[in-house]
Amino acid sequence: PRDEVTTKQRVDGDFVDKLPVDRINQVLQLQPGVSADNAGRISIRGGRNRDAATYVDGVPVTAGYRGERPFGSGGSEISVATNAVEEAAVTTGSYSAEYGNAKSGIIGITTRTGGPQYRGSFGYESDEPFGATHGIDLNRVQGSLSGPIAGRLTFAVSGTLEGKKSIEDGFHS
Repeated sequence: PRDEVTTKQRVDGDFVDKLPVDRINQVLQLQPGVSADNAGRISIRGGRNRDAATYVDGVPVTAGYRGERPFGSGGSEISVATNAVEEAAVTTGSYSAEYGNAKSGIIGITTRTGGPQYRGSFGYESDEPFGATHGIDLNRVQGSLSGPIAGRLTFAVSGTLEGKKSIEDGFHS
């Protein structure tokens, strides 16, 4: 249609599983008009990092870190594990008033639901076998489990745990 000025790019969750990525921001960066800075913060169509509205299962969330630790250090990051994504979408252009807080674009993430069969996955990454002088002592565990409970009632749970002993800029800093 000539009057349609909105563009929506979608990425299916099964495709995300096949990509060599471990963060949802890395998936979104593959879409036209999306870029990220060195810290991985998303920018859509040249807007600032916090100009995009983000929705997870239709619920608006704000990007970045939540909470404060003593002395001003960052809190925990709210993110969706890549194994929990059913669909990720980036909408650019003119959108309805429903998305009033969006300035540069809309990021929509739909999480997976359970199904009639039990499904699961588990993954573990580590650079510790090579010693502390060859890595940042990264340990990452990712897993998911879904399936039926009773009748049409299903469940789906997934998550990622990640830890590092040193920062990427240097060893034992």
